[in-house]
Amino acid sequence: MNPTLDSAALPRLISSGHRNVGLAAIIAVVFAAGCGAQDEADRAGAQQTDTASGGLTVTGAEHITEIRPSAIPPSRPWGKPIHGDEVSTLAEAEAAIDFEPLAPTKLGHPAAIIVNPNQEVAFVYDHATFGIFYIRERKVDGGVALSQAAIVSQATMTCPRPSSEVPFDGQPRCPGRRSLEVLADGRKAALWLTEQGANMISFVDEKRALWIDIIGQPESFDSVTAVDVANSLID
Repeated sequence: MNPTLDSAALPRLISSGHRNVGLAAIIAVVFAAGCGAQDEADRAGAQQTDTASGGLTVTGAEHITEIRPSAIPPSRPWGKPIHGDEVSTLAEAEAAIDFEPLAPTKLGHPAAIIVNPNQEVAFVYDHATFGIFYIRERKVDGGVALSQAAIVSQATMTCPRPSSEVPFDGQPRCPGRRSLEVLADGRKAALWLTEQGANMISFVDEKRALWIDIIGQPESFDSVTAVDVANSLID
């Protein structure tokens, strides 16, 4: 432990009328300040080591009460965006599904982890920088190559709505915009900025053969944030 001295602390002690403070009292103040700073650093380091090793635990999502809009009713709370069971740790999630999830350790501890019988896992975050969002993971359908092609198709399709929803003027309604993004390692991702209350970026994790959607509130989860969060998942 290496206590650090606040250069302003000693003059303040003396000038405030405590001229008869003994040397032992001054040493005690300096040592306590140093211990407090070191304890904070130790706690931060322990949490960083914990998440870096994959030891994710939930912090609780009870405060996330906003409703997540959905094209398929019923809409669900952002704190529990998919149907399923909440678990407390990454280890519990891994035991409930038949694939290795991509653990978002660089984002810190999630507010909630949810798994369901459809072999999906969701990590819910209320992040200080990126806002409220969740990461949904599942095994790819039909192989990695086909899923990568589907990412490109999803990013470049002209309209996300089915033909049955063509309005009276005959023109399909295409809310928001879609684009093909390139992540830090060169892989392609489909970005969809909607007008329906949620933005989404999707990509394929080739190593684990996973399809990954990251969905967030548009107030904080814009195109730059979406790409930043996706890049944080690259290992």
